[in-house]
Amino acid sequence: MTAQLLDFPLNSSMIDIPSALRELAEQIERGDHGEAFNLMWVIDTGNSEMSLGLMGKSPQPGLLAYYMAGSVQKKLLTGIGEV
Repeated sequence: MTAQLLDFPLNSSMIDIPSALRELAEQIERGDHGEAFNLMWVIDTGNSEMSLGLMGKSPQPGLLAYYMAGSVQKKLLTGIGEV
């Protein structure tokens, strides 16, 4: 499994979350990121409240979301020399 942090689309405002998500959907439909099997999301609603979810083709979405979150965290921390 490889992991990379993708920049949000440059032609949409990062402050405008719905527009950025629409652009990401268009990129996925065009195949800009290869074939998409699953998409994990995290929403920060403030006051230390966060939600995590998964969309895709997994028969066990909770388990896969947990695995993906941990894998990506380790790869990102390793990439910046924290692990």
